[in-house]
Order: sequence, then C-alpha cells, then structure tokens
Amino acid sequence: MAERLYLVAEERITDYDGDLEDYARWLTERRRAPGQCAPGRRPRTGEGGRARRQASAQHRQRLKPLRQELARLEAELARLGGQQAALEEALADAAVYQDDARDRLKSLLVDRGRVERALGGRVGGRVGWAAGERLERIQADNGEE
Repeated sequence: MAERLYLVAEERITDYDGDLEDYARWLTERRRAPGQCAPGRRPRTGEGGRARRQASAQHRQRLKPLRQELARLEAELARLGGQQAALEEALADAAVYQDDARDRLKSLLVDRGRVERALGGRVGGRVGWAAGERLERIQADNGEE
C-alpha cells in the first residue's frame, strides 16, 4: 500500500493530500473541462501561454525537415515497390525464359537488381529507419503521437 501520493500535472510534481477516490474525481473533472489545473493551482495564461505556443511552433519547425524526408522516402519506397512488383510479374512469365527473349530477361534481371539495391540501401535502409526513429523519439519526448 502506498504511504504517499504524488500529483503530476501542469509540468509539476506535488504531494497529493487526497486519497485515490479524490484523485479519480479530480481526474474525471479535469477530463470534462480541459484547461482545468491541478487542485490549488491557477491556470496558466498570458505570457506563459504565448511562450508555450511559440515553443510549440518552433518544435514543429524543427520536425518539418524530418517529416518531409520521411514523406519523400515513403514515396520512393512506394515507387520502388511498384517497380519491384511489375518486375516480379514479368519474370514470372514463362515466355521471358525462351531463347528468343534472352535480352528481355537480362534487362529484367538487371532492373530487379537495381530496385533491390535501392530498397536495401539508402531508401529502405539505415537512413530511412534512422529518420523515422528520430522523429518518433522526438514526438515521444514531447508527448505527441
């Protein structure tokens, strides 16, 4: 059984004088009325709100290049995935393995290798993964989804 309760709200940690039932009531009331503060605290307004909005805007600006890079990489992955599917379909055709289609087969195999290298390299590899991980980490640190 807990001997002390702490309230974590409004970017602060304070001792909580109530019991768990009081906390449940406070939490329910707070969810119904966003903008409510912890018990005994006044809502932040004025310059504090403005500063938070500015910080939020700056945060979004810092994330913008990462989001753009991820969007570009996702588009490139989609394009390469489409090419890969078309190449696999062409390679599944028995006619491409006939003697008179050697040049076509060679071209398809070269293209498939190029696409697979691109998917395993910069686009689908560490760069894309690292950008996604970095964006997710920043969003998690800031309580975003």
